[in-house]
Amino acid sequence: MSVSEKRIPAVFLLPSGRREPIDIEFRHEALRMSVVDRQDTESLADWNVVGIYLLFSGSDDTEPGTYSVYVGKAGPGAIADRIRRHRRNREGWTRALLVRRTTSDGFNSMEVAYLEKALHEVLNGARRAELTNDTTPPGDPTLAAHDRAAMDRVVSAVLAVMRAIGHDPDPAEATGTDPRVGRTAESRSPLGPRIHELLEQVPPGKWTSYGDLAEALDTNARAVGSHVRSCGLPGTAEWRILDRHGASRPGFRWSDREMRGISQVDRLRQEGVRFREVDGELRADPAQRVRAVDLVRAGG
Repeated sequence: MSVSEKRIPAVFLLPSGRREPIDIEFRHEALRMSVVDRQDTESLADWNVVGIYLLFSGSDDTEPGTYSVYVGKAGPGAIADRIRRHRRNREGWTRALLVRRTTSDGFNSMEVAYLEKALHEVLNGARRAELTNDTTPPGDPTLAAHDRAAMDRVVSAVLAVMRAIGHDPDPAEATGTDPRVGRTAESRSPLGPRIHELLEQVPPGKWTSYGDLAEALDTNARAVGSHVRSCGLPGTAEWRILDRHGASRPGFRWSDREMRGISQVDRLRQEGVRFREVDGELRADPAQRVRAVDLVRAGG
């Protein structure tokens, strides 16, 4: 395959102002994508359609280029409605990638279900990505073979745009070594008990970060975040863990179902943590942060 055959032809329409989206057109695939900042998602007149979307945020990981991502679909329903809902209810993400067909009939619900599943699988194995979906989407196994081939081309186009906007979707090399920490996953000791112990050193009115916990445990923030999401930390104040900027992570979820009607930020405010808005994002007071050295000292 030649270099030219490996490339996907697309037209990037760059914004003339700071608050305008980046639009990308794939005319051969009848696709349109848009990269839009969170604070500019109130007006999405062109996106009252079925499609898929990805929500991006930074990562606590110390490896440059890492990011968190949520994969979602609108079908039935419209992308614009889903994005507005996530703006109200899902904290932490900073920009979105929206994907739609430009044909008159657009995507159907089976196609977007397939795309959501396919992108979830790819990003679940990406070396720099941290998925924040609570569950694995089921996909649609009934899609015909020729339709699956067409959807796979859409997935390739989405991944190409991700690379272009700085979110590497490619997998880690099959070396058995985690590139974020430079050692094999098998060499790590279980994190759970120590995470619980260290969190007990964070009192009400204080907060810590995934990075601080990782530093105190001599591991990486991605491993800490993965444990928190899978374990749920029952009986532990998991809501006192924020990202390195003091913002709520997009993937935060309560282990206690009765608490799911309140946001992480509101719970911390009840305990006395102060927040202020920075670049459209609520961030906790850094003076109230319990850093790695304090966790180690307090936890012995």
